[in-house]
Amino acid sequence: MPAYRDFVPRRSFQPTLALSPDAALVAYSSNVDGHFDLWARPVAGGAARRLTRLHGQAVRRIAWAPDGKSLLFTADREGDEQYRLYRVGLDDEILEDISTGPECQRVLAASPFSSDGRYLTYAANDRDSTVQDIIVRDTADDSERRFIPPPEVVFEPVGISPDGRWLLTAGFRSNSDIAAYLIDLQESSEPVCVTVAFGDGLYEPGPWMTDSSGFYLITDAWGEFKVAARYRIDDGTLEPIAQHEWDVEHIDAIDETVLWVVNRDGRSILHATHQGEPLPLPDLPLGVVTALALAPAAAPVVVLIDSATRPSEIAVLEPGTGVRYLTDTRPPALHVIDGIDPEPVTYTAFSGRRIHALLYRPNEPGPHPVVLSIHGGPEAQERPRHPDMRSITEAGEALSLHLSDRRSPSGPHLRAV
Repeated sequence: MPAYRDFVPRRSFQPTLALSPDAALVAYSSNVDGHFDLWARPVAGGAARRLTRLHGQAVRRIAWAPDGKSLLFTADREGDEQYRLYRVGLDDEILEDISTGPECQRVLAASPFSSDGRYLTYAANDRDSTVQDIIVRDTADDSERRFIPPPEVVFEPVGISPDGRWLLTAGFRSNSDIAAYLIDLQESSEPVCVTVAFGDGLYEPGPWMTDSSGFYLITDAWGEFKVAARYRIDDGTLEPIAQHEWDVEHIDAIDETVLWVVNRDGRSILHATHQGEPLPLPDLPLGVVTALALAPAAAPVVVLIDSATRPSEIAVLEPGTGVRYLTDTRPPALHVIDGIDPEPVTYTAFSGRRIHALLYRPNEPGPHPVVLSIHGGPEAQERPRHPDMRSITEAGEALSLHLSDRRSPSGPHLRAV
């Protein structure tokens, strides 16, 4: 029998990161002790602190209070997706359940607090299990304002503008039909779709501009690829700020710094500007960013990155410094064996279509067997992630060809060549 080594990490993360207001600590959800608990680790390096000890629950979304003294998070039980809201103090680690109403789904806004920390924003289907309302809670007296979405629209809040006037929310009809809505909190107005003038499509709202004059978003309004754009409230204009021959996948902003992630041939590439000027960033390992947290001037950027040669890890990027891992989830085999980065290739299917693929070449002389992995399409894409398998033969003993085409389904269009 051949000797097998285990390449599967025992530790993993939820796709969520939160950077403290002073950028000194990063909070995350990890199952290092068997449950997805809340942890905080110094960005400069050092030991992590476990802030919760949940049993049968998993920490999902995380946010810091603006004063940096506590964290807010959602957690469900045994994967039931009935998320409750919790607050935990950074110093006293006292856990408080702040949920109101019946069991339901509660979804934190991407930036759930107003800038002064008084108002908390989330979505909940407590009124009607088939409808996801927006709730704005006044933490001073626990009073709530509720905003109901239009029919057949699922609301998910993004955040309150820095000046406290506007609430930005996404309105989902499908994963490719997303609109941006604004609610005037000073007038307690009904939600208004501000992207309806541009037609149907993807207008996924993101972070606010610093002066509250508008917000950033990801849209496919200009063609095949998703671009980063900016919407201005005063004149209702939409303008691109970053267009690539690939999709923009994430966008974040703080103060005068804007950062976006581009899916270039399957790998994640970071781009950033500060005060409108390009900001150089260290090159990421060849992999996929699943979460990120940004500090002003990108000092630092914290990412959760999954790569072919290393499982999901939290890494820190600083301009002029490079990439530094904060965690190490590698199984023992990967401490003594170097993984293989794939190379992007294309081949021609029998129909004449060019198919994108990832090719992993052994770093030892052959002959070698071949492993062919075909994904299901049409929306899936093979990407340079760590293999998700219980055990594989020693690295370098196999050649795998991963076929990928984001624009067409698999099946008869794919064949070994």
